[in-house]
Amino acid sequence: MFGMIRERASDSVGDEQAQEFRRFRAKQPGYSGAIEVQTDDGRTMIIALWQTEEQQQAATSTLSAEAKRLNGPQWSGPPRVVSQGHVVYNDLAAKS
Repeated sequence: MFGMIRERASDSVGDEQAQEFRRFRAKQPGYSGAIEVQTDDGRTMIIALWQTEEQQQAATSTLSAEAKRLNGPQWSGPPRVVSQGHVVYNDLAAKS
């Protein structure tokens, strides 16, 4: 399993656009789920999990294009990558 941690300003994405993007991302091959944590200072930390690093890399351009489409002129690029790497432990419940 491979994980990527990104950071975005909470006000940078509308709720409707965020929901549509999440549905689109969930359909990508190898996508295993995400956790979003809103921090006290208004940022959102996004931990996205993929079955393999290769699947995450393959989805990157497709996901960026969809995010740009959904956010139009306010799109300034994808959320900043904080870190990424192979998952060494995961005790989240399996998706049904």
